[in-house]
Amino acid sequence: MMKKFIIFTIIAAVLSGLFFGCRTIQPELAKAYSDRGRNELIFDNYKGAIEDFTKAIEFNPEDTDLYVGRGLAYLKNGDNEAAKSDFDKAISLDPSMEKILKPLLSPAQTTSR
Repeated sequence: MMKKFIIFTIIAAVLSGLFFGCRTIQPELAKAYSDRGRNELIFDNYKGAIEDFTKAIEFNPEDTDLYVGRGLAYLKNGDNEAAKSDFDKAISLDPSMEKILKPLLSPAQTTSR
């Protein structure tokens, strides 16, 4: 019985370490994907930027900047509806972004891919 308890305790410790360890890595992964997404935007690789920002959002879905970055990539790639959706999400997370994004939203509302 004691042997089973020790094995269970070791398994629980390992699993909790994996779970909590992954949670501490998530912000670092989000930043890495975000940085790469920004670089992709600079070099006009909009599809790559969209992929990287999407991955960063998976790790940090409450980061307004990630939605703005992906929205800009969508806008530059001609997908105005997706851009509008990301800009709307960014504004819902941070209403002060509306002043910045409103000029970008107007074209996205009137045209679509």
